[in-house]
Amino acid sequence: MLDRHGKPLQPCRPGRARQFLKAGRAVVVRHTPFVIRLTDRALADSTVAGVEIGLDPGSKHTGIAVFTERGASRAGKYSVQLDHRGAAIRDKLTARSRYRRGRRSRNLRYRAPRFLNRAKPKGWLAPSLRHRVDTTMSWVARLGRWAPVRAIQIERVAFDTHAMSAGKPLEGVEYQQGTLAGYEVRQYLLEKWGRTCAYCGAAGTRLQVEHIHPKARGGSDRISNLTLACQPCNQAKNTTPVEEFLRNTPTAEPAPTGTDSPACGSPASSTSMGSPPATSYAPPSPTANTPESTPDASSKEPTATATPRARRPPLNGEPQGTLRPSRAFPLPLPFPPRHERRGIHGWF
Repeated sequence: MLDRHGKPLQPCRPGRARQFLKAGRAVVVRHTPFVIRLTDRALADSTVAGVEIGLDPGSKHTGIAVFTERGASRAGKYSVQLDHRGAAIRDKLTARSRYRRGRRSRNLRYRAPRFLNRAKPKGWLAPSLRHRVDTTMSWVARLGRWAPVRAIQIERVAFDTHAMSAGKPLEGVEYQQGTLAGYEVRQYLLEKWGRTCAYCGAAGTRLQVEHIHPKARGGSDRISNLTLACQPCNQAKNTTPVEEFLRNTPTAEPAPTGTDSPACGSPASSTSMGSPPATSYAPPSPTANTPESTPDASSKEPTATATPRARRPPLNGEPQGTLRPSRAFPLPLPFPPRHERRGIHGWF
């Protein structure tokens, strides 16, 4: 709120401002933030206690709040969040550098080289950091024109995230020995999750590195956000939040003692993840088609049958139940001989 000469007065409530406007004692100066100017009052005729501005700087956002303090209590008057453009400025600088590098090999007009303007002045900041400082100071100056600012408070806090994750104070080379000290990422995840799927507990199957909080929803690549999952679980989860995925997925009962846990791709695990059970082929026993096992073997002549060999384990990206051409398992369609198998990309 301003007086009739444009000097800042003590902020008022929205209801009080509506009364001034309705009575014709004030006019609107600005809508965001909402500022009014009184037409019948000066600064000398008012009591101004003053306000304070609080700043919470950050790399991507900066919070600014205007508040009044009475004793141990604070009352907020106005708040704003500044969204910094540091990433956009960095991309613009990278593109400019790329354009300048491209002009070196083009046949353009000659420009004399400049070698005396490369020194950076004292107090120089990167453009992305300078933008953050200038934008914050600009908004503080604006608020100082519309409110009687008496003090500015800045939150300056330094967090030692490495020591917080370790749970103890660190010194010297301990800062270089983080979570992955002596491990690779995949080896660390295998040891951490017991070489099993984190969602269905399947063991003895191929595991994939999976993001607990999906990257499409803002998840990071930190080691704390990575886990192991089998291919059916990874595809079923996709970009679903982990809370919703675990809520809609029934938990599998533990396997009885002395038996292996069901591997992913088996009917039990596939059904629990919401996908249809995969069909697998089990070779018959050697005595399945022998004359001794047939009830009427004495009345029929024995026939020679070839026992199909067991199917190999599936490859990466190959769905369960896929049969490749072999003598025991011919393809449903006639497989052409080698001299006829020529496609647009050559022999296959």
